[in-house]
Order: sequence, then structure tokens, then C-alpha cells
Amino acid sequence: MLKSSFPLESKDWLAACLIKLESRAGLSGDHGVSSVDMEITIYESIPRLVDQMMTSLSIENKRNAAIELNSIISGGVMEYTRAVAAAGGIFPLVKLLEESDGDVLEASLAILYNLSMDPENHPAMIAAGAVPLLKRIVLAEGPHWTSALQLLRTLPV
Repeated sequence: MLKSSFPLESKDWLAACLIKLESRAGLSGDHGVSSVDMEITIYESIPRLVDQMMTSLSIENKRNAAIELNSIISGGVMEYTRAVAAAGGIFPLVKLLEESDGDVLEASLAILYNLSMDPENHPAMIAAGAVPLLKRIVLAEGPHWTSALQLLRTLPV
């Protein structure tokens, strides 16, 4: 196993930057995902999960949708991140920051961090009220405060 003395936050930031560079360079970045699977994920799975986070009355359904969405986004396919933003996923994800804890909070922070790599998403994140919620998470110094701080640092505030 390879070991490094670099902080985990730096590694996460570098990975997100490399994905962004890959997409700008015109590289596929699909990491072995077939085009059919990608189309299904972009046009069916992601909109369904975002809709579930927006409209479901059950907090459990919202939680499950966020965790599943994070597993999709963490695959590193930049088109998936764009699809979340296009489907209106920023506002329900920010709302989950307020309503959730544990795995769901971690998933929401991870997705929003990936979304924050595209500056076009910054106004929507700020309008959704992410900044005060992230500050609250950081000041509470709970288990996810470092992730919240990383996300806060990417936003122009």
C-alpha cells in the first residue's frame, strides 16, 4: 500500500481538481462506464434521486436518495455532477445539511463539494443558504466539520 504524508483534505481537493482538468481537456473521464449506462444515469437515475430529495415526505427516502446519489457522483464522472446541478439538486442537498447527520450529512457535503468545483454552481449554493449552515457545522466541530470547512473555502464568500 502506498502511504503519503499529505493531509486527506489536500488529496480530496487534488482529486477534484484532476477530475475538473480531465473534463476541460476533453478527456472522457468515464472510468469504464459505458455510454448507455451513462445516459441512463444522467437522464433517469439522477433526476429521479433529485426529485426524491425534493418531493418525498419521508426523511428516510431523502436520506437514501442522497446516499445513492453520492455513490454515483463519487465515481468521478463529471457529467454526473453536471446532471445533479441541471436537475435542481443543489437546493435539496443544502436543505439536507440542515436536516441530517451521520452518513447523510457526509454524503451531502461530498456531493456539494463536487458541485462546488464548477464556479457556475456557486450562486445557487449561496442562494440556497449553504454558507450559514456550513459555518454552523464548522463551529460545532462535529465529525464532519473539516468537510464543511473545505466546502466553505471553495465558495466565494
